Amino acid sequence: MINAKLNRLLVENFAQLKETYIDATSWDDGDDTGAHVVYGDVFNPYVHDCITQNRKAEVKAVFDFIESILELDDEYAENVIAVTVLESIAYLFALQPNLVKYLGERSKAILSEIPVDLSRN
Repeated sequence: MINAKLNRLLVENFAQLKETYIDATSWDDGDDTGAHVVYGDVFNPYVHDCITQNRKAEVKAVFDFIESILELDDEYAENVIAVTVLESIAYLFALQPNLVKYLGERSKAILSEIPVDLSRN
């Protein structure tokens, strides 16, 4: 999957991130900005806020979206989700085990392989 397609999927599914997305990509390559950069700079803060502010409906939407990306069976998209998104929030699952109920099978499998270092957060 190319960056532009993966990036557009994010904005199509989370319209509330459009302005942040434009700010993050307008000075770079627009839609072609690296998906690791976009998901790290745009999606991760949103995910973190949804979880820490206990916005359950949004948390569910986030993890449904993550699972849908993983179900594409695209190696690059999976790498973006695993390395950039799930690794950055893995510690939250250790702090809030109830979050697991929002995960799909593919997300659970990836998170089970991520070591969690609570001392850095």
